[in-house]
Amino acid sequence: SAQIKEFSAVIGMAHPNKVIRSYNYCINSAGLLSDFSVLFLQQSDYLKYVSDYCIAELKSNAQKNGYSNIDEMIETGASPDLNNFNTWNISEDMLLITFNAAQVAPYVFGIQTVSIPLINMTNMINPEGPLSFMFR
Repeated sequence: SAQIKEFSAVIGMAHPNKVIRSYNYCINSAGLLSDFSVLFLQQSDYLKYVSDYCIAELKSNAQKNGYSNIDEMIETGASPDLNNFNTWNISEDMLLITFNAAQVAPYVFGIQTVSIPLINMTNMINPEGPLSFMFR
């Protein structure tokens, strides 16, 4: 699992742009993983769980920082649509979701991340998929 940060600055732009892209590779089975749906049982409601978790975390973080008027942007940018979760990484115990600038908050807030403990999703994870190590 790797992240690549792309920086771009065009003459005349007020601010440079930074975008994070992620790449996930499974050496045991699937090779390059295009989206995280391959990690989960298709009949499970994993996408709704991930969306709800991200929305709750993002709203909590916004509230802690005194921002209360971005709920609609958060709910839209982290809704249960697989296209909203294109940038993700796996560690031994976490699913890290990255939202690039302006996806779930105004651009000035920058890149937002949410870490979801994999242990919370054990019943949704495909035991024969890339996360099979969790079932050993």
